[in-house]
Amino acid sequence: MSFTDEFDQSIRDTAMKRIADDILQGITKVREKPGLSARRWLWELMQNARDVPNDWNGVSIKVILNSNSIQICHNGQPFSLTNLNHLIMQVSSKSEGNEDDSVGKFGTGFLVTHLLSKALNLKGILKLDNEDLYRFQIEIDRSAESSLELQKKIEVLLEHNRNLKDNFEKLENYAAHENIYETVFEFPLDEESLVHAKKGIEDLVNTLPLTLIFSDKIKSVEIHNRITDKKNSFSRILMKDNSVKAIKNNDLTDYFWLKYKGEISIALRIDNLKTPIPWDKNTPKLYRDFPLIGSEDFNSAFVIHSSNFNPDEMRSGLLLTDIKNAKVGQNRELLIACQELIKDFVSEVKTTDNNYLLAESGIPKILKGEGEEETRIWFENNIQKPYRDFLLNNLKFNNIKKSEVVLNHILIPNFETGTVEQKINFYDVVQGFYNVERIPTKESFRNWLGKIDENYEKWETSLLINVGDLTNEICKKKNFRSFQNYNIVELVKSFNLYFKFLNDTGNADVIQTKQIIPDDAGQFRFLNDLSINDNIQEVFLDIREIEYPNYRALNLIHKHVNVRLTHKKLTSKDILKEIIEIINIKDYGTEEIYQVKLIHKLLQLQHSENDNFQSKVFSIYCDFFNLEKEIIIIPREEESFDFKPIVKVALRVILNKISGFGRITDLSSNLKLDVENTILWLNSFLVLVNDNNTNREILNEYKVFPNFHGDFMFLEKLYKVEGVSESISTDIINFYEELLPKNELKMVLIHPQISINVINVKSVGEICGGLDEKVRLYYSQWSDLKDEEKSKVFDLLEWASLNDENQIIFRHHFHWLQQNRALIFMEQFDSPEVKDAMYSIMKSDKETILAVGEMMKNKSAEQIKKIMDVNPDTFERIHNIIENLEEKELKIIEKFAEEKKEEKSEFAFMKSIGNAYEKVFEKYANENNFGFNIERKENPADFVLSKNGVKFYIELKSISPKAITNEVKLSYNQVEGSIIHNGFYALCYLKRPLNWQVDFENEVGYQIMIRDTKVILDLGERIKDGFALANSFKSQLLDDELNGLKVEFKDNKFKFIAGMPLLRDAENIETLFNEIRNKLKIKTDA
Repeated sequence: MSFTDEFDQSIRDTAMKRIADDILQGITKVREKPGLSARRWLWELMQNARDVPNDWNGVSIKVILNSNSIQICHNGQPFSLTNLNHLIMQVSSKSEGNEDDSVGKFGTGFLVTHLLSKALNLKGILKLDNEDLYRFQIEIDRSAESSLELQKKIEVLLEHNRNLKDNFEKLENYAAHENIYETVFEFPLDEESLVHAKKGIEDLVNTLPLTLIFSDKIKSVEIHNRITDKKNSFSRILMKDNSVKAIKNNDLTDYFWLKYKGEISIALRIDNLKTPIPWDKNTPKLYRDFPLIGSEDFNSAFVIHSSNFNPDEMRSGLLLTDIKNAKVGQNRELLIACQELIKDFVSEVKTTDNNYLLAESGIPKILKGEGEEETRIWFENNIQKPYRDFLLNNLKFNNIKKSEVVLNHILIPNFETGTVEQKINFYDVVQGFYNVERIPTKESFRNWLGKIDENYEKWETSLLINVGDLTNEICKKKNFRSFQNYNIVELVKSFNLYFKFLNDTGNADVIQTKQIIPDDAGQFRFLNDLSINDNIQEVFLDIREIEYPNYRALNLIHKHVNVRLTHKKLTSKDILKEIIEIINIKDYGTEEIYQVKLIHKLLQLQHSENDNFQSKVFSIYCDFFNLEKEIIIIPREEESFDFKPIVKVALRVILNKISGFGRITDLSSNLKLDVENTILWLNSFLVLVNDNNTNREILNEYKVFPNFHGDFMFLEKLYKVEGVSESISTDIINFYEELLPKNELKMVLIHPQISINVINVKSVGEICGGLDEKVRLYYSQWSDLKDEEKSKVFDLLEWASLNDENQIIFRHHFHWLQQNRALIFMEQFDSPEVKDAMYSIMKSDKETILAVGEMMKNKSAEQIKKIMDVNPDTFERIHNIIENLEEKELKIIEKFAEEKKEEKSEFAFMKSIGNAYEKVFEKYANENNFGFNIERKENPADFVLSKNGVKFYIELKSISPKAITNEVKLSYNQVEGSIIHNGFYALCYLKRPLNWQVDFENEVGYQIMIRDTKVILDLGERIKDGFALANSFKSQLLDDELNGLKVEFKDNKFKFIAGMPLLRDAENIETLFNEIRNKLKIKTDA
């Protein structure tokens, strides 16, 4: 070998060794930082693909993940021989000065792909300078223990490529296609490298949209995870707004707002309404065509891109530290230049939603380490401070009122060391004391705090408020009144929330040492100057302040403020002691001395909640004067406080007032009760006092006992009726007043509902004897009596037979009337009223009436009882009345019975007609059934048609063929039903044929029904006014028609007749069923 050959060989060996050494060292570095490398490896391959142009306006890339391998494919132009050799020898293809705008291929950055595997398979097309094309497939294997071993593998592979004509397939007439991905990098995967592969894909999915925004050389990217069978397909979307770019990922779309200036472009992530939204926490904030993986901590609201950025060796950030390095100077100049672009961006954001995102401006984490002080100061002065100054005067936030306010006015509650819950609680505290226009919304304050709190000391103005700031502000206010925009109730709530927060967070010393405790008047004082109001009842304090004005304000913490600390307290017991000392009752006095309200306050003080005499007097006192009934329990150890004098004064006040009213009606007005309930109240009060030994005697001093008329009298002046129940007594006294009105019995009788024992007595015999004598005198002049006078006698006679007790009284005390009862009874039959009453006795059932009729004819009650199924009690009652009557009266009753027979026959006849009419109508309904249910009913109509819960009612009526005027009889239920279901109720009437029994049994009757049935669809509307008038009458026949509706009241029942005024403008049956279809909302095929 010649010297020249030896020299050249030495140079080649040295160069190859250097290549092998660099590769091994690079792989070692990659594997020392697997976390960072796992996020970078896929981007290196994406970068290589990006720099391979094609004829389709951008490269398309496909990533395919299998469980044991991963493939990265693209449709870029074929490899050059140089490209292929650079890849094998790990030499960057980036040109000097980067004038071709390429990022660089197959340099040291490509080594990061060996995190997955030290060996990979490469398939592709090789294009020589003479335009010859070859398809190749090679394995690049970096698995070597030494530099020499790796060098040999490189040389073998280069030699393989040298003999390309023997080892590669030459392509003739080759034509590239956009959808054919000729270049394929395939890496085998083991369990560990599969994790790295997934991490790389995860990072790619997160940051790929931005990459597509900044680089138009990549047309689309498809990621197919065959393990999960999930696909992601990324492509650009053309937007009308040129400043907005959108990247579609399957069904999701990411939107970005971009601004450009020279070689700089910045992006803000937005929604489709141009509102800023957060970046993913793993989003790099610096791009040089591709993301600088690791720049996630570059605290910026924007992603900054420049093709002139100079990344560090690991492409994890920018070179910023070595100021002697020209690349550092260039990077600094680019960052300063982009600030104006960022400010323009902030000014153009129209919405304040999520504006806190734009306040992100902290020092990058990388600049906080050792040796970075100069760079950190440069960043603060040239980047951070100018931007924050701009934000303070231009960025806006939404306050609690949803108004937009400039940032320099913001106050953000900041509990520095607290938990999330404590921070939220402090926010609630602060907004109770400050102008809410300066406080951001609760939904956003923690977001603002997260941005403003970073390097807080660098902001030019105080934007946060902490516990110390809040406490100092309260001290300055001095009292509640200084909080002009707040009411007392809300302020007290705020103070309680503030004190609770201080205790819960270990800041109780603030409560103990600061002048921030509201007294009962709202002045702020030191805690030691006041006592805690330990649930003192207000009534105690009210009484206390009669002697000691402003007692509350000078001694007590505000009654609704809770400092939540152990501190001296004043209790109800303490106040009671003071009250007892100042109250010394020596003279019981009258109402003028002890005013109503003062007595009320004293009566409230009770030893227990038991239903004792004092509590009952207190309740009555409150009812009488319309005062609150809330009582205050005094502890048992305070029983030395004697309530008896107070109770007696209260009773005298009430009794004196009642006596002054004079009548029960005046007392009723005072109590705001009706008379009946007033008497019940008064009786309870009088009984209560009368049963109390200490106070019973005072009742005799007042006119407070009502007589029968309700006039108040002294008890000694009144009588009671002895020997009968209250109801019997009342009945007899009322009869006495009606028959002997000039005797004024009720004036001297105590009211029957007053149960106080009365010494003076009038016997029932004395009163009934007077009544009996008055009836005897009446009968002696019966023919000259007025009807109302006769009626009073009949009422008394009827009362005597109502029950056993009345009959006993009647037999014992009404001697003349008892002997002449039959004569009085016979007198009834001369009046129509008595005849109706007689009929009402017998109307309980039709069989009974028929039995009476038969009895009249046969004169044999026993025989009828055997023949007919008549209720024995009913029969006996009628029999006992009739057996003593004469033939004249019996004939009258017999006539009633015969009329009922006729009514029963008429009812059977009308029932058969109704059944025939219903039968043919139901046939028509079934033949025209368009999806409804049909059901027969009795009330309020014959038929109910229903569908989906909606009901339509139909009542059928027939009119005699001989009738001159068309009239329809209706029951009360039918009339009421037509009104209740107005619009869903139809009356159908038919003038039946003469031979209706025969016609309705064949087709003729069916056709007659269809042809002649008339329908009233709005019956309820037509008769509602008449029905309302009818309801105002009871037992009389109305001669006049009520809006076309004739009304009678017979047998205790309403009966209605609808005449022609109500039956005109009738519809036919076809119209009826069309209305039903509409009301039941049923669709037909027609």
